[in-house]
Amino acid sequence: MLFQIHWLLGITAGLVLAVMGVTGAMMSFQDELIAAFNPRVIKVTAVDAARLPPSALMAAAVSQHGAGKVNALVLEGAPDRADQIEFAPTDPAQHHGARSYINPYTGVLLGSPRGADFFMTVRNLHRYMLLPGDAGGIGRPITGIATLSLIFFALSGLYLRWPRKPLEWRNWFTIDLRRRGRDLYRQLHAVIGVWLMLFYLVSGLTGLWWSFGTYRTGVSHLLSSTPVTAMAGREHGGERGAGRGGARGHGRHGGRAGDGADPAADVSFDPVILDRIWQQFIDEAGPGMLRASIMLPREPRDPVVIRRLDQHARYARMTDDWNYASNDGHFLSTQRYRDLATGDMILGHILPIHDGSFFGLPGRVALLLSSLTMPLFTVTGLLLYLGRRRQKQRLRAIALPAPAAGSEAAGPWIIYASQAGHAERLARLTAQAFVELGQQPRLIVLDHWQPWQCKDGQLCLFVVSTYGEGEPPDQGRFFAKSHLQAEPGRPLPALEFAVLALGDRLYPDFCAFGRRLDAWLEQSGARRGFPMLALDGEQPEGLRRWQRQLRRWGVGGFDSAAWDEQPWQSWRLVGRECLNPGSAEHPAYSLRLAAPEGVAAGWLAGDLVEILPSDAAARMQIWLDQLSVPVTGEVAAALVDEPAVNGVSTSEEVRLEARDVPALKPREYSIASIDSQREIHLLIRQVRHEDGRLGICSGWLTSGLAVGDEVPLRIRSNPGFHPPPDEMPLILIGSGTGLAGLLAHLRARAAAGIGNNWLLFGERHDGQDAFFGDELEKLLKDGRLQRLDRVYSRDGHGPRYVQDRLVIAGTELLEWVEQGAAIYVCGSLQGMAADVDLCLREILGAARLDAMSLTGRYRRDVY
Repeated sequence: MLFQIHWLLGITAGLVLAVMGVTGAMMSFQDELIAAFNPRVIKVTAVDAARLPPSALMAAAVSQHGAGKVNALVLEGAPDRADQIEFAPTDPAQHHGARSYINPYTGVLLGSPRGADFFMTVRNLHRYMLLPGDAGGIGRPITGIATLSLIFFALSGLYLRWPRKPLEWRNWFTIDLRRRGRDLYRQLHAVIGVWLMLFYLVSGLTGLWWSFGTYRTGVSHLLSSTPVTAMAGREHGGERGAGRGGARGHGRHGGRAGDGADPAADVSFDPVILDRIWQQFIDEAGPGMLRASIMLPREPRDPVVIRRLDQHARYARMTDDWNYASNDGHFLSTQRYRDLATGDMILGHILPIHDGSFFGLPGRVALLLSSLTMPLFTVTGLLLYLGRRRQKQRLRAIALPAPAAGSEAAGPWIIYASQAGHAERLARLTAQAFVELGQQPRLIVLDHWQPWQCKDGQLCLFVVSTYGEGEPPDQGRFFAKSHLQAEPGRPLPALEFAVLALGDRLYPDFCAFGRRLDAWLEQSGARRGFPMLALDGEQPEGLRRWQRQLRRWGVGGFDSAAWDEQPWQSWRLVGRECLNPGSAEHPAYSLRLAAPEGVAAGWLAGDLVEILPSDAAARMQIWLDQLSVPVTGEVAAALVDEPAVNGVSTSEEVRLEARDVPALKPREYSIASIDSQREIHLLIRQVRHEDGRLGICSGWLTSGLAVGDEVPLRIRSNPGFHPPPDEMPLILIGSGTGLAGLLAHLRARAAAGIGNNWLLFGERHDGQDAFFGDELEKLLKDGRLQRLDRVYSRDGHGPRYVQDRLVIAGTELLEWVEQGAAIYVCGSLQGMAADVDLCLREILGAARLDAMSLTGRYRRDVY
């Protein structure tokens, strides 16, 4: 829920925050910028003559400006700095009137500096988005809501990326700029967010002061040591000034702007008294003054307030207030900065805290940088959001979304159960064909399909795969248990069905699950549209047969390019290393493959690579071993050199059987690397048969292939094993070369700075079979891996198998799952995967594990 709200606010309030950040940064050093561009206005030529007293400055300013009243003066301590003067506003709705610099020696008005109007526009953009009405318009609540969102982003972002080892500083602050794409965007978003979180909280909590009156009142009640009405004016008037060190902060005492008084009211005040007050102040305050701001009374009862800024002050509002009676000029009181209570200090200096000047120059620079960085989060957050959308749409783009539940279907049901993505892809292509026919098919996972949702005569097309020894894929396990293995229930509606079954002829139970589903549908009373089609992988001829059968329902014009597999590419072997030298078991190798020049391949963690063995001699030897007629060595050699047996002089029987030379099938391997590494990394165990022969593909890749040789391959999406959402904890379980598929997930999450990962890995010998041990230990040390459990079956101590370790860690496993963790299993179906599944069902309960499978929190890539 927090994640959904986080990105929803990010793509709505993020643009407003980006604008507020840039404009806030522009105002960070506005006084210095204005002074740099206006030397003839800000500075004057120092002379030996005395500076004019306040009354003379006021009289000269009024005569030149034509105004009837002066509200405030700013008198500089430096001899070469011009003083400032603020006139009473002509519009009662305004809090401040015109401002001008004035020569302190001649009384000549120097005017306003260039850029002041620009920064006023920037300020209004920062606070009100330049929308009509300024503080009273719609812009104020918009920026207020954006400010609330900033606080939520800081706190929810901290929670979403909180590692299980929070004391490991690398989890929080390290960035690897070698990363590319989404990994880099995610790390910039998360890590820099941690760097700047405190600054954003300060900006947000103080920025709300000007957004919501209830917030301002509540904070005042919480922090003030005096009645809130007296404190409120201290910052309300002060925050509306136009320049730090200028006539800003008018109204620190009570009864200032915003309290209901008419700012243009005629207040009788003797200028001679002002000069007397000023001289008294100079005598009492002593040397070391940088600047003094004089606030004249706006009502007869108001005092004259002089705010003194010391030369060593950390920021422009670190001042002492001197109060004098306006009727006769006698001293009333002094309020010194150092004597302020903490709460009063905060309330009186909200703006300096907001812009960082409260903390001196380092604070201003820090708030400047944090404000400038605000657009980074808008951009990276949007890129991550678009990346997630693209991932979800990769397969959805093939077909239109399924109609809403309960709506009338205008087309067939397309129901699929896929383990590695083949069946889902063909199901979506089938649905697309009906869409092009003008129909609206329903595309649904088999586990989510309820047979009695269909009407009589409804067409239901099933595309299902079988893996292992006749088992259903994970997307069909729940359906198999609840329907195929259950007692026959009520008969199905008189629906029409057809089944496309995918399998592997290497297994004796070829397409067993598809056959079981086909038989169950027929036994339940459904009407067969055409006999079940069984495909060994995605054979082009088999797909064309499926397309021909679909034409009976008017489907035609198939896009052959879309139905064909991705083209084969020749990648180059650039590295190979034996990971278990000296092991008594079969050697395991790490292979690195580089893409062809100009090919920008991309994949996700969990995806697979298909490799086509190119060892003709091994292919022919298998066929020769199966021939029913003897073949001499010379003939065999000739056949190897020329697989098509053209021109080979041999018996007619050999020629006939040569037509059936078995085609080498692609082998699938889990990709262990992430696409930002720019290489495909594989973990392959060398297979050796009892007669000493090496496995066709594993032997060729690990022994027959030389570094620098080319390997025909293609990347295949495996959506059933794609990553979970970033914020979800992840439990990775595997053994042997199954570590490859898990390592890709671990590397992807480590690159994204996600540390809530737990790996359980099993092999045979600790001394020789601790694959990628150094990398895993580093991930553990860096906090990218919160827990690592390795078990070795042949060492004779401790738990022998992964499932044994699961039993011991059952309580922790249950805690992780209750905290929302997903479980990913990769490895051999024989033994490990099946035993782990049984163990998980005992620990978590079968119902919970089935529910996790339905929602994608329990996924397997087993072979």
